[in-house]
Amino acid sequence: RRPQRRLPPGDLDHAMFGAHHAGELEEASPSTSLVEVTLSPLRDASAHHVSAKQQSVGGGRAHARRELAVGVFATIVVAASLAGVFFSDVLKRNAAVRGVPPAQRPAEDDEPDNASVEDDNEPSSFRVNALGYRQTPRSDYSDSDLRFYTSPIGTASTLEGSDSRPHDKLITWIVSATASNSLDWGSAADPFVVISTTSTSAETFGVGSCTYNVKKDQGGGAAWARKRSVLIPRGAVSKFRVQLWDDDLFDDDLALDVELPIPPPGPDWVEHLLTSAKGTVTLRARVKPWEEKIVSAAQISAFELSDTVLPLVGGQGALLQEHVTANGTKALLWLPGRNDAFYHPHVGEMLAERGYDLFVLNYRNVGASRRAQLFDNPYLNSHCESADFGEYHEEIDKALERIGSLKAYSHTLAYAHSTGGTILIDYLLREPRTAPFDGLVLNSPFVDWAQGGATEHFLEKIPKLLLALPFVPTTLNVDPGFKPDGWSAYGLLKHADYEFDLRTAPLYQVPVTAGFVQGASKVHTKLEALKPGQLVYPGWPVLLLSSDADDVLDADEIELVRSSLSANVTATRFAANAHDVFTSDSAENNDAALGVFGAWLNASGL
Repeated sequence: RRPQRRLPPGDLDHAMFGAHHAGELEEASPSTSLVEVTLSPLRDASAHHVSAKQQSVGGGRAHARRELAVGVFATIVVAASLAGVFFSDVLKRNAAVRGVPPAQRPAEDDEPDNASVEDDNEPSSFRVNALGYRQTPRSDYSDSDLRFYTSPIGTASTLEGSDSRPHDKLITWIVSATASNSLDWGSAADPFVVISTTSTSAETFGVGSCTYNVKKDQGGGAAWARKRSVLIPRGAVSKFRVQLWDDDLFDDDLALDVELPIPPPGPDWVEHLLTSAKGTVTLRARVKPWEEKIVSAAQISAFELSDTVLPLVGGQGALLQEHVTANGTKALLWLPGRNDAFYHPHVGEMLAERGYDLFVLNYRNVGASRRAQLFDNPYLNSHCESADFGEYHEEIDKALERIGSLKAYSHTLAYAHSTGGTILIDYLLREPRTAPFDGLVLNSPFVDWAQGGATEHFLEKIPKLLLALPFVPTTLNVDPGFKPDGWSAYGLLKHADYEFDLRTAPLYQVPVTAGFVQGASKVHTKLEALKPGQLVYPGWPVLLLSSDADDVLDADEIELVRSSLSANVTATRFAANAHDVFTSDSAENNDAALGVFGAWLNASGL
């Protein structure tokens, strides 16, 4: 593991670096009260095992069983693809209809009988194809029809909350957890914690559970994810459940199971010390009210962005959002991540104060290009049709042409988050090599699959094999957990803190397509193939940001590419920031990331 650069706690928020510079995890301002609970004999473990697994969102299942399940799923996908002719025409139609002007598209009554069916829960203008993906010509809906953007198929509800129907945020913070070694057949204990609400209300939108998986800190000991959240409809939930499990090869062991009262809304943490004969958990909990936003819709709207459509080959389009001022002498090109959008006025304002004009490139099938109705199938958000991220080079070229036509900027920077980083790296590795930017900012770039084992092998190999078959479309879903009628826990929880335009990022699940997976894996392979001394962007300053609390990617894997980026890399690894370090669960953590960004600009002469 390469050494990392950390700023001393005096320079940044102490709460962010508490796990590394102090022995106790502490928040800077809220008070903490302690509640100690000692459990009597455990409830029957088998009675709760299945429900805990069903409730968990995004991980936490036994590693060995997950690996086995992925292997089984891979086999099923391969077998199903051999029958791909059955559904390939539908998916090809989805791809073909994109980019065709509304006047030239087939009329509704020209749809083949097997291509779409009516859904009783949808207005008559909406169609659902045979795979369950919504397929609607853009002439059939308007900007004001939020239902199109916010509802998964078959779901009557549209939003996870509103001022009249508030959903508060239960935030839990695992300080420590231990399980008895005796649970694990003589091997070391592998504990994980599941937090879930006890509500049976449909208003929880499927975000009623979260899982904490133990990781290793820099000293080799146990380090728990700092915070996780669930959404709770106000007044409908009175308790939450804490379960401590020990990961085992065949059947996980339940070490602790208790229900706790949900604390009243407010900034103060209530600490619980839970003990049983088989394990202990120390956790903190608080409730953040619906009305408390980190970035409100009004703040996002106040940061003015104008739209410029970039026409692309084949009739598609990208959207360049521009914040240009009379005082702007420098430019920054912003590439969002998968299913991402720009809702970062706090970053935009900092850049404007430093003389930067901002250009947000909503490349095809992402972000504000969704609001502008530049693609028709919202379930293909972030899909890569060609299965090669080289298709995005055209967007970047056109964006740079547009930027250059406005002013003679003294400096031009590139900023990229997550998948945006993958796209940017692919662009910079193309031949002949060029140097259009004076520096790069990579915010948790997607440089490797964070799954490991059989899951990562599947993502890297199987889509390539499937797409080699002529009848398998790039739109094939390869995510076994995808539900066409399911909500996105990541999107809902993010929107509870950041009121982004609901037309720009899906709140419901969208498939992970074979095209997207193969495109990303190709870039990862290019990075791995770089020989010592070969660099993505030689000589230019690069700011590499990551976080130990990233619940999407692995900070260790992000830091491993440091030596391949440039000879001038500044790497900062936060302890408690989110996957997007500028949209974390507190304004204080965002400010700390902005401070690092600003310090790097100063040090680099940018």
